[in-house]
This record gives sequence, C-alpha cells and structure tokens, in this order.
Amino acid sequence: MNPYSRMMWTLIAALLIWAPAALSVLGDKTDLPTAGLYFLGALAIAYFGVGVISYISHNYRQTQHNVQMAKWQIEEIERRKTEEAELKRRTEDE
Repeated sequence: MNPYSRMMWTLIAALLIWAPAALSVLGDKTDLPTAGLYFLGALAIAYFGVGVISYISHNYRQTQHNVQMAKWQIEEIERRKTEEAELKRRTEDE
C-alpha cells in the first residue's frame, strides 16, 4: 500500500476512534490533555490495525499473482509437451 494512503487511512481511523473523546471535550466532560492522550492511543491502535490490514491485503495480492504465474507456467509446459509430441509424430511419419 502506498505510504501516503496508509497514513491517510490511519488518521481517518484514529479520528473515528477518538470521536467520542472529542465530543466529551466539547461538552466539558474531559480536559484537553486527557483527550490528547486518548488521541495518541487511538492513533497507535489505528496504526497497528491499518498495518495489519495492509500486510494481509499485500500478501493476498502476492499469493494471487503467484497462483496466476503457476497456472501460466503449467499451461506453457503442457503446450510445449504437445508441440514436442506433434513434432515427434511428424518426424516418425516421414
């Protein structure tokens, strides 16, 4: 995943996690330093979560690519065997 988009998703997730604390600051139920610590915690959780999702999706894409390459290689081997058998049959016929 692009590092900039990963950071964007991290910030969006952190803001969503931190939203209740932000609302409590606006309602004068929580002071600002406590809300700042909540945001740092939310940022850490979001960074870890986005990193895990990024890792899983990257490995999934890599696996799918490897599967496609393996299928292509198998088809290529089968095509070559068919061509070799056809060539051998032609030379035996002559």
